[in-house]
Amino acid sequence: MASQASAAFIWAIISRMYAARRSGLKRERFGYVRGGYNTILTRMRQHLADQGVEFSVGTPVTEVREGDAQVRLVWDDGDSDSFDHAVLTVPCPVIQAMCPQLTDDERARLGRVVYQGVVCPSLLLRRPLAGYYVTNLTDSKLPFTGIIEMTALVDPAQFGGHTLVYLPRYLPQDDPLWQRPDDEIVGQFVHALQKIYPDLTEQDIVATRVGRVRHVLAVSTVDYSARAVP
Repeated sequence: MASQASAAFIWAIISRMYAARRSGLKRERFGYVRGGYNTILTRMRQHLADQGVEFSVGTPVTEVREGDAQVRLVWDDGDSDSFDHAVLTVPCPVIQAMCPQLTDDERARLGRVVYQGVVCPSLLLRRPLAGYYVTNLTDSKLPFTGIIEMTALVDPAQFGGHTLVYLPRYLPQDDPLWQRPDDEIVGQFVHALQKIYPDLTEQDIVATRVGRVRHVLAVSTVDYSARAVP
């Protein structure tokens, strides 16, 4: 994927991370909303509902079909509704499957969008690791690309006095890691983490969970604007 990414994409990622540093002093400035994104989304939904916006959740759309004057959305139970406009915020492969009226050129452009995904074990520990919020890693022998110790930023009391650690691995769609079972991934990642923190033991681990998201980030590849922008 590195050979496909454009310089503009690499610059944007570095610029976004560097923006967390305060101008002049160059000290990181991070914040945390109690309750995470759920707090933000709940408040946003309430605000929109107050403006008269209606929500329909838990009702997947299986097809989006353009009509003469409106757009018809077909739900997974077979019912449908029509709207003046529809804005799709799902990954490009899903759009390809949902929209039967796309032209060959539109499908080709959507198919050229390259996505980066993430496999991320989370560990609930009885004690902190090192107290650093983000540790970025460049050692290709390690199965993860960073260590995120959330309780360096968030009060451990929110996790029952425990430490919450994420071990993200960003990867392309054809990486074999997608197919490996959770227990194997946890075993491999914990073994690697113990090389960095040799005093970490199995008894320190309270619980584990593996998160997988296929389409996290659309990578701006070389000639992206000319060949892939939908």
